[in-house]
Amino acid sequence: MRFDPQRPLIYLVTPGELGPNSETREFLELLSLISIAVEIGIPLIQIREKKLSSSKLLSLASSAREATGGSGTKLLINDRIDIALASGADGVHVPSQGLSIAAIRKTFGSDLLIGVSTHCAAEVSIAKEAGADFAVFGPIFSTPGKGPAKGLDGLREACRHSGDMLLLGIGGIDHGNAASVCGAGAAGFAAIRLLNDRESLIRLATEFLS
Repeated sequence: MRFDPQRPLIYLVTPGELGPNSETREFLELLSLISIAVEIGIPLIQIREKKLSSSKLLSLASSAREATGGSGTKLLINDRIDIALASGADGVHVPSQGLSIAAIRKTFGSDLLIGVSTHCAAEVSIAKEAGADFAVFGPIFSTPGKGPAKGLDGLREACRHSGDMLLLGIGGIDHGNAASVCGAGAAGFAAIRLLNDRESLIRLATEFLS
């Protein structure tokens, strides 16, 4: 996975709020946000809409792929390699106890990007050895429903286990602490609430990607 080493990796994760009763307007709003993210150079986007049917998720992923196609933004689909392949997305993001990273890599080769969620240094080491392109580690800061915060010291420890695999921080990240995540050794950061707010998204891109 080739990215500019001089710029932090910013990973936009969609909120997961779309469901069977979502209106067309809500889909279009999410796709508009994705288009903005592509335009301002956000390197990574994950479609994380677990409540959608396979057909609607494929439609959303395919539209998102149209927005990212030909750009430097890589599109990943959460935990659905079938949807990732069918939509032409760049890769798949799996939970720490999800699909076998090694099996995915063996089956689909090096072209498919594989991201994985991790919550301890041991899981980071496992992801690295299994062939993941990058891992997301957290929660770094306090986040409702996500368990105890790992803190920047926990992130530093995880970075020591990541080797040459890219490691991103996640959890409770805001404008005031994003720089400290990168300063602790992470290649960048992922966020849901922060990066799904248009003003925050543009502000962060200006601060970190300009």
